[in-house]
Amino acid sequence: MDFTTGSEHYQLLSIDDIFIILQALQNDEKKAALYAYWIAKFHPVKFIDDELRNKKIHINVNEKLAINHLLTALVRKGKIKLWDGHDGIKIEDSKFYDELCYSFRFRNFTIDSMIVLADSITTDSFKEKKSSKSI
Repeated sequence: MDFTTGSEHYQLLSIDDIFIILQALQNDEKKAALYAYWIAKFHPVKFIDDELRNKKIHINVNEKLAINHLLTALVRKGKIKLWDGHDGIKIEDSKFYDELCYSFRFRNFTIDSMIVLADSITTDSFKEKKSSKSI
C-alpha cells in the first residue's frame, strides 16, 4: 500500500514482508556464526613469509577474522553499538575481545555453540563488569 504526505512517499509493508525481513536478519546472524566457526576451525589465512609468520600481531589472524565477521553481522543487526565518540564500545580495547580470540584459538566449539554464542553477544558483553566487594 502506497501513500504520500507532502513531499514524501511511503510504502507500508505487509506482515509477510516484515516476517521475511526479520527471517533474513536472523539467518544473517546464523550464517555469520557458521562462517566464523569454519574460519576459526580451518585457519584459511596463512603467512608463508617467515618474517611475517612469527610476528605477534599475526598469530591470531584467523581468530580475529572470524570474530570480525561475526561482529560485523551483529553490528548490522543492531545488537552491538560501536563507539561513535561518546557512546558505544571500542571492541578491540575490551577484555571480552581478547577472551574471544583466546577461545576461538584454543577451545573446541561446536557449530551449535557458535550459533548460541552469536545469539548471546550484545553491547553489554564488551563492558567491564564491576565486581562487588563484600565486607
